[in-house]
Amino acid sequence: MKVERLNQWLTLLANLGVIAGIVFLALELQQNTEMIRAQSRADMSRDVGNLLSLHVNDPEYIDAMSRGLHGETLTEIEAVQFRRTYNAMIWHWNNLEYQHRAGLYPTSEYRLQMNIIRRDISQLSGFNKHWCASKAANASVELIESVEADPNGVNCE
Repeated sequence: MKVERLNQWLTLLANLGVIAGIVFLALELQQNTEMIRAQSRADMSRDVGNLLSLHVNDPEYIDAMSRGLHGETLTEIEAVQFRRTYNAMIWHWNNLEYQHRAGLYPTSEYRLQMNIIRRDISQLSGFNKHWCASKAANASVELIESVEADPNGVNCE
C-alpha cells in the first residue's frame, strides 16, 4: 500500500515536472519569436537605409532616378541604374510582404507601407511603367496582389 501511494506521488511529481517543462518551453518560444521579429525589423530597416543612401552623394544618379520616376527619357546607363534600383526596391517589398505573411511584421505598419507603395506607383508615371513591365519577373504573386488590391490605385492597362 505504501509503495503504491509512493508511486502515485512520484507520478504526480513527474507529471508536474513535465507540465513545468512545457510551460518553460512555451515561454522560451515566445521570447525567441519576439527576438526574430526584432531582428527582422532591424534587417529591413538596414536594407531600406542601404537602398536610400546608395548614391546619396551622386547628384547625377539622383537626377536620373528622379527623371526616371517621372517617365522622362534616360540614357542607356541611367535606364539600367533605374531598373536595378527599383528592382531592388521590389525585392525589399517582397521581403516586407513575406515578413507580414509570416507574422513578423505588424499589419498596421504593413498597410501603411502598402499605401505608400501604391501611391508612389500610381502617381509616378515612370515607376508605374517599371512596375507594370517588371512585376512578373521580380514580385511575388502575394506582393502583386497586395500592391494592386486597391482598384483605384495601380493601373497596368
